Amino acid sequence: MRFRRRLGANTVVAWVLSALFVGFVFLHAGRPPYAAVIAMVVVLLLYALPHIFWCWDVTPDRLVNRRYFSERSFVLAEIEYAGSMPGHLTPRRGKGAWIEVRTRAGERMIVQPADAEAFLAELQKYVPAAVKADDQPADK
Repeated sequence: MRFRRRLGANTVVAWVLSALFVGFVFLHAGRPPYAAVIAMVVVLLLYALPHIFWCWDVTPDRLVNRRYFSERSFVLAEIEYAGSMPGHLTPRRGKGAWIEVRTRAGERMIVQPADAEAFLAELQKYVPAAVKADDQPADK
């Protein structure tokens, strides 16, 4: 199952305001209007690309993290911990939550899916011993 990063309305508003600010700066600096429009499109693309090209796939044998043109994968049998990131406070449970996935070799992957609970439930199907509840501390 494929999981993507969360994209909320407040994030999109921040992107648009940033792009408008860049456009205003370009116009205020005396640049032509088409340059301001191009700059605003570039800013919006820079914000949107991680949401388009970042994903996490949970398959029956692997957890795969795809970012742009690189791929990093963990064998599910090697995962020793998957749960909330120690020391990371989230304002609302399940929204914007960061999940830490660790292997026995000490490798770590930080996952920030749109639906953290669904991600953990999917991972728990294949590695039930590794998925920890939010109130359990992470063992190092």
